[in-house]
Amino acid sequence: MLKRSLRSPRPVVAAGCGLVATTYGVARYGLGLQLPQLSAVFDLDAGTTGALAAGSYAAYCAAALLARRTIDRSSARPALWLAAALAVVGSLVVATALTLPVLALGVLVAGSAAGAASPVLVVAVHAAVP
Repeated sequence: MLKRSLRSPRPVVAAGCGLVATTYGVARYGLGLQLPQLSAVFDLDAGTTGALAAGSYAAYCAAALLARRTIDRSSARPALWLAAALAVVGSLVVATALTLPVLALGVLVAGSAAGAASPVLVVAVHAAVP
């Protein structure tokens, strides 16, 4: 039997929109939005910004695989919390970075948040939407 909150797709849609806005919009694509400022502060060239973006995508893929394995073993809830935590931690690291290696670490962690969220949303929508 489904939990009461999953009997209607509305809570799942609302929560999913919030999760996507946070993990994709703020955490993953935040680098692109802030690239002019970050380039000025860290003196980034095109190769470095390309490497950061590629690393973010690789972290996205790795986190999606990890989250999928987590869902298979138990439930979607741990992967949901993982996605939210990665978004928060990655965004905070990027915001407070003083060196390029710390910025790169934050970009990788933040980029992985969206990958962790994707399998969770698939499971949640499948369970809630007839």
